[in-house]
Amino acid sequence: MARPASDNHDFERLIADLLRANDFEVQEQRLDQRGFDFRITSRSGEALVEVKA
Repeated sequence: MARPASDNHDFERLIADLLRANDFEVQEQRLDQRGFDFRITSRSGEALVEVKA
């Protein structure tokens, strides 16, 4: 069951805030009814995680 768009936006913001607080940077982030897609890098630019689900 898909979440309302406002819930998705809140979830995206939560992920980004948590990662930035721990010195990571979110390069790309998309979350919708089909799933989510994001890439996390260190401040130095090294790709640490890329998720597509």
